Amino acid sequence: MLIVTMLAAVVSGLAGSVGLAVVLKMRRENESLVQHLEEVTRRVEAQGASLSALQGTNEIKFQQLCALMARTEPLLDPEASQWILKSGAVEKFFQPGRLTSVSNSQDSTDLQYEYTDEGRVVCSHYCEGSLRARTEFSKHGAPLKGTYYGQDGSVVDEYLYDELGQVAKVEKD
Repeated sequence: MLIVTMLAAVVSGLAGSVGLAVVLKMRRENESLVQHLEEVTRRVEAQGASLSALQGTNEIKFQQLCALMARTEPLLDPEASQWILKSGAVEKFFQPGRLTSVSNSQDSTDLQYEYTDEGRVVCSHYCEGSLRARTEFSKHGAPLKGTYYGQDGSVVDEYLYDELGQVAKVEKD
């Protein structure tokens, strides 16, 4: 029993000294933090005059930003927006979530995309203003029907595709 009591005394003494060490360490860290905050406060006060001089400049910048936002916000309206991505002679026209057309000024070709309520996409290929091909795609992107036109606008070939997008039937005129 005496050994247990002595052991408890030693452990509590160690805990007390450990506790004291923790308290002293926290106090040193707090003093260091207080010194750092005092230094930051001195720097801010020293630059107070220059900060007040910059305030007018900041107000002007803020007004310019507000004016820019007022001009650009209507352009970002998803209901009435059209975006154009241009790379060399190719221009791609987008509306929210959809590619609407692709134009290539180098070879005078245009692709027009139409979207149906069932999720199908019809792509019409124009060359120098005349319709050359029309392809209909399923909502999953597989081709369903392809029609190729001659220079006079008459149907030259018509392709029907199966569910996997493979040619199932060819009709030639």
